[in-house]
Amino acid sequence: MVPPAIVFFESLLPYGLTCLGCHAVLWVIFRYLLPSSGPWHAAPNFTAHQTIALFLMIQWTLNGFFGEDDEEDMNASTNSLPVILRPSSLGMKMARRSMAALWIWDIPVSMLTSDMSSAMDALMHAHHLGMLLVTCIVMGWLTFGTASETYPNPVGATLAPLFFGQVELSSIPLQIVDLFHPKKSAAWHEYMLSRPMLVSINDACRQLFALLFLAVRGIYFPFLVFTIVIPEFWDALGWSMMEDQTKYVLPIVTILTFSVAFTLLQMYWAVLVVNQIYKAMKGGGDKKKSG
Repeated sequence: MVPPAIVFFESLLPYGLTCLGCHAVLWVIFRYLLPSSGPWHAAPNFTAHQTIALFLMIQWTLNGFFGEDDEEDMNASTNSLPVILRPSSLGMKMARRSMAALWIWDIPVSMLTSDMSSAMDALMHAHHLGMLLVTCIVMGWLTFGTASETYPNPVGATLAPLFFGQVELSSIPLQIVDLFHPKKSAAWHEYMLSRPMLVSINDACRQLFALLFLAVRGIYFPFLVFTIVIPEFWDALGWSMMEDQTKYVLPIVTILTFSVAFTLLQMYWAVLVVNQIYKAMKGGGDKKKSG
């Protein structure tokens, strides 16, 4: 078994520090090197965060759709395990990247700079903390017992490319939408309003985000949870009880609980998106009538 501390320093720390280091470099560039008349000067931290997040979402999405397992890393002795409990080199890599980015860069930076009094921001932080716990489970850090030399009893690693990769597709245009959102950054919003091209880009990203969110988070995410996650983990829970593999019980129950909670959260956000679409359409209709 690879101790979590070794995994942290050899795999998590470099990726997380790369994100944090890039954030610091971008902050300096936006604050001191670029013209001070731009919104990047007024909001260097937020601009740096959105820039890095955009690249991460693209990377994770591509890995989720096109990444492949390294068969040489698979342990043949795990073939007797339920599929959901077998190792996946791709899934483990994506879980490590997600954990590193959340733990070392995104959560600390966001909590230090965002408005914690905002219910939506607080909900997002809770979501990220929940994701952090799930990555720990995927990497096997909460599965206590003997393990192979390479993988410390992963749980759900085979599904990591779906939830840490593919579902982030909707997060790509969201980074642009958030950048120009008046409540996120008044400076960027005002800068956008004076430039028709940026207004068009923002409008296109808003429409794309709404479409992708409803398709990916509102439909695809619940579909995966109720047709794959819950059945697979429920079967694995029964197997762990029958085979006296109780080390898997707590991680499996936790994953089942969080999968339902995350699904409800996605549905809640989907309702908010639908409401925004309705308001936009209603507003457009009112404008046409008044015209």
